[in-house]
Amino acid sequence: MPPLRADDAAFDAAEARIRAELPERARQAAAWAEEAGLTPDPDAVLAAMQEDETFAEDLFFSVLAALGVPGIPEGED
Repeated sequence: MPPLRADDAAFDAAEARIRAELPERARQAAAWAEEAGLTPDPDAVLAAMQEDETFAEDLFFSVLAALGVPGIPEGED
């Protein structure tokens, strides 16, 4: 294993901060969707935001589906 670099520590700290904020961000996104007349699933929004995917596009569409955006097929890759 290569030695830990300062960049790695900074990345890990930023990732930890972002992950800690996810529940509040998911709540805000679900509230926004509800205000927009959609029917979000707050638990699914958070779960989609916590997924670990290689491609951001996969996560993006999962979040949109969880927010209740029409026309987004659930479970599609």
